[in-house]
Amino acid sequence: LVTAYGGSGFAVRKVPIYPQLSAQVKAEGVPLNNPQTFGQSTKATFTPYTVMAQAVLTDEEVETDIQNAVSNAQKELGGAIATKIDEDLIAEFTNLTTGKGSGGSALTLSNVAAAIGVLRNKKAMGQVSVVLHAYQWHDIWTLLGQPATQMPGLGDFTNEALRNYFVGTVLAANWYVSANITPDATPNAIGAVFTREAFALDTRRAPTMEGERDQDILAFKVNFHAAYDAGVLRSEFGVKLTSDATEPT
Repeated sequence: LVTAYGGSGFAVRKVPIYPQLSAQVKAEGVPLNNPQTFGQSTKATFTPYTVMAQAVLTDEEVETDIQNAVSNAQKELGGAIATKIDEDLIAEFTNLTTGKGSGGSALTLSNVAAAIGVLRNKKAMGQVSVVLHAYQWHDIWTLLGQPATQMPGLGDFTNEALRNYFVGTVLAANWYVSANITPDATPNAIGAVFTREAFALDTRRAPTMEGERDQDILAFKVNFHAAYDAGVLRSEFGVKLTSDATEPT
């Protein structure tokens, strides 16, 4: 859902941006009196770092576990790296400068529609994504279940949501629910509405598995590691959504 960069090494990446130019009325027979300077400036900076997960499997464990401890450890370690990448991207939601909704209040379709309006007013192009905590989505689902007279024009969406608990597309946006959004102590959660250019993932080393033998303790060490940076690329193309995240009764 985000802009992807790739490369090797750990050099800092500086992402440039060009200024937006505007057309002007030109008087007949005279040069344009207000030419515009055009050149690059730095929009965002990405500094890659390494993340790692490790499991120690003793010989006793490997030789006793009939479920194949090595294979299961590899799956869990790969999942840990994937979760970490997702969490690092989600943590950037709080760095968006524009927000809708408020702590302590249920999220509404109007909040999401307002966020989409902001993006379109900023001339954000491309597919809009909505990423929410599960309890934020539950508030939306509850709204969709109101009588049709209160939700005009959403009949098809409402029917699908009530049948399946989830609907992938509402308000011309793709919706996702992530358990990797962690509410605060209040509890409030922060989701986001954004286009691909709002965030970036700069991958320098894809998730990689390595193993090593530790003879001193008669065990194998299984390592998964990756190198990347996740951050805001264009804050104006994202809007954070803050709302109550109390567990539904």
